[in-house]
Amino acid sequence: MRWSYLTLEVAPLYIPPGPAEEFETAFSKAQGLIAPMPDYLSPELQRSIERENEYLFGALATLKDHEVGFR
Repeated sequence: MRWSYLTLEVAPLYIPPGPAEEFETAFSKAQGLIAPMPDYLSPELQRSIERENEYLFGALATLKDHEVGFR
């Protein structure tokens, strides 16, 4: 059996006031580029409930994709 280690990629994203809908639409399109990456699991964008211009992007990735593909 081959073991694979996972890492959690997390990135806070801050956008200027106002264009939240535009940002979310653009991010949705970018998901099409992110999703096909091998061993890249569950990419997700969460909007802050405390700050309307702040988001948190998170996804699981293999250690290899973290070190090579994601950077």
